[in-house]
Amino acid sequence: MMYINRYTVYMIPIIILITIYSLNYYSLNKLNIILFIGFIITASSTVYYLVNYDTSNCLKFNDVSQIVLVVAPRYYNPPCDVFAERALGGEYMDYSDKLPIIYTYDGFPRKILTDYEHINEFENYIKPQYKEEVIENIKKSNIGYINSYEILWEFPLDQKKTHVYYRQGIGLTQLN
Repeated sequence: MMYINRYTVYMIPIIILITIYSLNYYSLNKLNIILFIGFIITASSTVYYLVNYDTSNCLKFNDVSQIVLVVAPRYYNPPCDVFAERALGGEYMDYSDKLPIIYTYDGFPRKILTDYEHINEFENYIKPQYKEEVIENIKKSNIGYINSYEILWEFPLDQKKTHVYYRQGIGLTQLN
């Protein structure tokens, strides 16, 4: 709803101009009725979505991103901190001690967020034709993604098969 309201606000100047130019074509009573109906529809939908708004949305993957992560993870590339926070389910100023973060489906890694320090542990997950480029990109920025390039068609997705692993101390810990 937050995104829909953003575009609604962008439309306000256009609606005002249309309303001003329509004054010549409609009676004041008709305009008042139209504006009142528009106000009631907008207010009721806004109130409904605000009451049911989940404030933790920014800390979890939505349904669409989960589908993309499982089916074709190379197409889901948010900033690294966004992926880390959603995968770990919390806000972190520094998540580097949790790297690598591995998003799996049915036991197979679909997306790995890692730093250059741990990249040698995951080189075998990089397709040979992309290996040099991926390693170089992670070396430059010290953090990056290793994606599964296999497209997986399984619908509907079974959420019980989705797991996130991250480094906790010296080993990997399963989050969910």
